[in-house]
Amino acid sequence: MKDSQIEKRLKNIIETAPLDLLEEIKGKPVVKMLRHDEITRQETKRPFIKPMIPLAAAAMLLLLFGSWYRTYQVVDSEIYLDVNPSIELKTNKKNEVIELRASNAEGEVLLQDIDYSGKSYEDVTEMILEELIEEGYLRSQEEVMLLSVFSRNEMKEEEKLTRLDDLIHAYLKNREIVPILLNQRIEKTRAIENYAKEYGISISKMTFIRNLMILQEGLKVEDLVKMSLEELVLLSKNLELDLGRIIESEDLSEVEHLEPEEKENPDEKPSGEEGRSRITIQEARKIALGRTGGSIVKEDLDEDSYEFEILTDAEKHELEIDAFTGRILDHDREALDDDNNDDDDDTNDEENDDTDDDDKEDTENDEDDD
Repeated sequence: MKDSQIEKRLKNIIETAPLDLLEEIKGKPVVKMLRHDEITRQETKRPFIKPMIPLAAAAMLLLLFGSWYRTYQVVDSEIYLDVNPSIELKTNKKNEVIELRASNAEGEVLLQDIDYSGKSYEDVTEMILEELIEEGYLRSQEEVMLLSVFSRNEMKEEEKLTRLDDLIHAYLKNREIVPILLNQRIEKTRAIENYAKEYGISISKMTFIRNLMILQEGLKVEDLVKMSLEELVLLSKNLELDLGRIIESEDLSEVEHLEPEEKENPDEKPSGEEGRSRITIQEARKIALGRTGGSIVKEDLDEDSYEFEILTDAEKHELEIDAFTGRILDHDREALDDDNNDDDDDTNDEENDDTDDDDKEDTENDEDDD
């Protein structure tokens, strides 16, 4: 209804109203409203969404920051490279290195001039390899290297192991270096981390040592941690351990041809206290018996080697074992004399003669009975 129509009707009502009613209405006092209702307040409601705009903007920024942080700052994979220096690379989801650290003093010196900021793990690995070559840790002969990868995503572990295996082989091949690259996956546990920290070695090397102890009972962690990576591999070779159970590598066949590095001055050989740690007599026994079987009848220890005399059913063996690497330096064998066998034959002949005599007596007794 239009305003003009409303006014016209009100006017008609007032004009036709009784005079006394109009006078009564005019005489009543005007009552003021103490509080306005929603209609008389005449206020415009503010939209609810307006005060929510700053909160929504803050939530969006927080979401974007969280996504950026998880992508670029959170560790997605850990890569370990052990030669003598032990190096650890931590990467994000973009495969960029976000942390580079060393597990020993040699590694700390090696990393001083490497700038890894914003670089991929492939580029940083090549930089590390170049430093290893310049510092003399990788030379023209075969070098033992341990490559380990840890990630909660198994596909990423496999991808990085394969990629780095190809990269390292190709990079060193161009420099005429032939590595024995041993690949392993890491299952990080608190015990391994604590042992690695206690003995000052990498988690990767500690994992390798733990696995060797699983393959061969009797090995002691306090002895193995003092050995270099090459010495550990030589020990496993001499113990005839199946490294294929703990290592993924196409270079395992080259371990059979691995020989200990010759000392520059053979007259200066380190003792167990001043240089490398010697293997224990128990370990040397296992190496010797693992080669020959039988039983040890004599053993001796000099400054650099263990010597054993071992008897089997048919042979006598004399072995000399390097006291530091476990390598078998010398192995002589000779067949046992046949005198014992002849005596056995004579004894057997006498027993047979006695048996024949008994048979004859039985035959004579039977004839008498007849």
